[in-house]
Amino acid sequence: MERQGDFSQSFDTKGNLIVIYDPSSTKLQPAGSTVCTATPVAAGQTVYCRSPFPGNKIPNLDPAGKAIINSYPTPNQHGSGLSSVNNFFSASPTSSIQDTVNSRLDQQVH
Repeated sequence: MERQGDFSQSFDTKGNLIVIYDPSSTKLQPAGSTVCTATPVAAGQTVYCRSPFPGNKIPNLDPAGKAIINSYPTPNQHGSGLSSVNNFFSASPTSSIQDTVNSRLDQQVH
């Protein structure tokens, strides 16, 4: 679902919906505004607000972004907890053997 831009079922570890905001909706809030803060914006204070995507779904994903995300493997097991973490298992070896040579040559030219 998330690969298609649908985050309507994406929750944090406490079960709260992870809200996805539209970056193109960013607006400077005027002094006295309480649109995105519990207390009014003070004079001289800089506060920006963004609107969430409707339904927590991102419309019109960029084709390049889709191609990049599709290069990552998909989950292959059930995740744990409300946020479904640890939902991918790979049996590939995690160690690597590397032969490394370091050298240094100093020369003082007169």
